[in-house]
Amino acid sequence: DVNLDYQVLTPLAERQGTMDVLLVAAKKDKIADYTGVVSQSGRNPVVVDIDAFALQNAFEANYGNEPGKVVALVNVGASAVNINIVSGGQSVFTRDVSIGGNAFTEAVQKELGLPFEGAEDAKKGIPVDGVRFDDVRPVLRAVTDNVLLEVEKTFDFYKATSASDRIDRVVLSGGASLVDGFDQAVRERLDTEVDRFDPFRQVTLDSAKLQSPGIMRLPSGGYRLFYTAVGPAKPYPDCQGYILSAVSQDGLTFQKEPGIRLAPQPKIPHMSLRVISPSVTSCADGRWRMYFE
Repeated sequence: DVNLDYQVLTPLAERQGTMDVLLVAAKKDKIADYTGVVSQSGRNPVVVDIDAFALQNAFEANYGNEPGKVVALVNVGASAVNINIVSGGQSVFTRDVSIGGNAFTEAVQKELGLPFEGAEDAKKGIPVDGVRFDDVRPVLRAVTDNVLLEVEKTFDFYKATSASDRIDRVVLSGGASLVDGFDQAVRERLDTEVDRFDPFRQVTLDSAKLQSPGIMRLPSGGYRLFYTAVGPAKPYPDCQGYILSAVSQDGLTFQKEPGIRLAPQPKIPHMSLRVISPSVTSCADGRWRMYFE
């Protein structure tokens, strides 16, 4: 029913009779679900990893190892929080907590009497008729406290059972970590350095490529192309994507326009880190509307 794999953690020179081994088990049907999605997209899955270690690999690819430091990678997803405590390039403690972004949505839905879609928008800071964000904020803070209680318990258990009694840095990722005030609450409650994980930190935009293009025909003739960029021109260090534009007369050869068309807004929760994948459509009044992720 499960696939097993292992990794020997003890360096070869130190293996004398006993050694530390990391053992991982995963249900075969769960692996089949994930690899099936990849195969349907026309790709060939080669490696499957668990959440905590995939996050660690992504972190090390972007930030490298931090000798002498204990770093907690905290990924706050929709249904779970993955915690991976890393020291010297090795995972020394992991835990999954069964609470995540859905808990925020359900709390807003219950407390403010909203349908699921409205509660999801309110959670992200998107305006909802009849709801002030000042009414949403206390609900989010209460769920944040519950999430951080579990994170704090995890950290306390790690400190009590390991050779290290400290965590030098917390790196946050996952959509639910973007909830209003979450990162600040982590700083206050855990009293440690907190950063937001940037998966594009080592990614340089290839100027020969257009990513997620959306095109519109100009009323005056010609075309304008909007596309995603994640390169060195980002407007601030934590930015993970923004939108540029280019124009063309024939729709084949485009000239990049100067400046950024649309950039993330750090003070708006649902677009604080990135705006990507633009799509443009015309409105009945002659104006144009852009949709983005």
